Amino acid sequence: MLGLVVVAAFGVGACSQPEYTVDDAEAELAAAGLSPGAAQCVTAGLEAYFTEEFLALQESEGLEAVSQRQVDNYVRNRLAGVDVTDPAAQTETDRLVAECSD
Repeated sequence: MLGLVVVAAFGVGACSQPEYTVDDAEAELAAAGLSPGAAQCVTAGLEAYFTEEFLALQESEGLEAVSQRQVDNYVRNRLAGVDVTDPAAQTETDRLVAECSD
């Protein structure tokens, strides 16, 4: 359940700020009840997950040259709650919350 709150918090924060950052995500995770260390663990895990997701999408399109800026923009947008109803992202968030809260 905390994972759902976490993803919902990401979405709300994204709408109210011009640029959503990892610090913003970590603050919202902490407000949702995670320790600062667990919040950092979750955001690091989501950054890695969304980076791999983006690279796989690019590869499936046959695009090999990907800039770090493209990756960073994609990850930031995903962290900000773009497509928060994505079941795979929700599952990964839940997994990370459980793993990082141990």
